Amino acid sequence: MLPLEGIRILDFTRVLAGPFCSWILGSLGAEVIKIERPGRGDQARDIGPFVAGESVYFMSINRAKRGITLDLKRGQEVLSRLISRSDVLLENFAPGVMERLGLSYGEVAAQNPRIVYASISGFGQTGPARDKRAYDQIIQSLSGVMAITGEPGHPPVRVGFSIGDLAAGLFCSTAVLAALRQRDVMGQGQRIDISMLDAVLALLENPVARYLATGESPGVLGSRHPTVTPNQAFRASDGWLVLAAGNDEQWVKFCHAIDRPDLAENPRYAKNAERTRLRDELEPILQASLLARTRAEWVERLEAAGVPAAPIHTIADAVNWDQTRARGMIREVQHPVAGSTRFVGLPIQASGMEELANSPAPTLGQDTGALLAELGFSEDEITSMRHDGVI
Repeated sequence: MLPLEGIRILDFTRVLAGPFCSWILGSLGAEVIKIERPGRGDQARDIGPFVAGESVYFMSINRAKRGITLDLKRGQEVLSRLISRSDVLLENFAPGVMERLGLSYGEVAAQNPRIVYASISGFGQTGPARDKRAYDQIIQSLSGVMAITGEPGHPPVRVGFSIGDLAAGLFCSTAVLAALRQRDVMGQGQRIDISMLDAVLALLENPVARYLATGESPGVLGSRHPTVTPNQAFRASDGWLVLAAGNDEQWVKFCHAIDRPDLAENPRYAKNAERTRLRDELEPILQASLLARTRAEWVERLEAAGVPAAPIHTIADAVNWDQTRARGMIREVQHPVAGSTRFVGLPIQASGMEELANSPAPTLGQDTGALLAELGFSEDEITSMRHDGVI
């Protein structure tokens, strides 16, 4: 039995944050019913690249779900039956949209007091920024992420993936699991309010903690670690690698591995705090030494000395690395239209879940008829709704 087997989730979400959350929950065994607009569907279906006309973006984060189309304004009877038979409602509309649709938490909870109602938005359901439009780039900017990302003296840089959306989806999945557990004990559902901004601030725990402790707002450091030196990227003769001499003992080992025992003997560099204070002086010395060998040679030498080191992988390198393959993190998915496709797998090694995580994303409206029949609608009623554009 999978952890969430028997749990039904009504998934009103679209694009990224919400669908990522519901993919996680579906992978854990929940029955996720993805509700999309008739004719158009989730706007993520329009984002490329495409395989046989199907969006790779959409297919990746909408695995492990059933798909139906439904006009939310005219499909009230369908919604009523779904709500009464579901455990979780998940949405990521702008604040106020669900209320205008007659699907506020109060209205939904009146039908089903045990339902867990989870909302993801850019800034949350409260506060002066509640109604601001939010995309990941906006959240990275306002959270401070872009102020600490990149190289000194260069323009601001975003993290290379949508960390705001994904963080919110991940925190929401955790909150849903906790709320379901609380419902098991208390017998009552609840409202969950997840903000992308809040989620990213939580991930920024160390920079925020350092600011609160010192009053100094962190800035860009490139690949440097803020408090450990050397712990960053260096250029070898054939490309880039990273190394992490995480303590004073590893510093001594590192110096001997790069044939610079004199640096280990220099009292000015003996303690990490001093190395960090003097890193503008120290880094060029280390860089000159590291240009003498290839990445592979340095990684072999440093690892043998007990100093963590690694080449900087491209995405292609990471995907095709033996460790990635051994962990089964790239999964083949057979989609009914796109055919054989490959996506990253669920990073949870547990019996049974990896297969469910990689069931294909639904085509638009794929399960509408079957699901409505399960809800007790007759064939004539389903035909009529289809004719009227309700589904």
